[in-house]
Amino acid sequence: GQMIVDPDGALWIGPYHAWTEPAGGWWTVFETDGRRLGMVEIPAGFEMRAVGTDRIYGMWTDDEGTESVRVYGLNR
Repeated sequence: GQMIVDPDGALWIGPYHAWTEPAGGWWTVFETDGRRLGMVEIPAGFEMRAVGTDRIYGMWTDDEGTESVRVYGLNR
């Protein structure tokens, strides 16, 4: 899987994907004290690269293999 720390120190842990599988799926978010804050579903084909205070940044790959940068709003 993948792990990302956001600006507030929360740890985001993503699902494991084989390199042949599209990115996406459910990410689990943990507070700095280890308490689980919740889960966030990431769209299939979106590879998260960074988490801001109110946005998620990453690369999205369409069915034809074309990549584009995407930013999604984040409600906390």
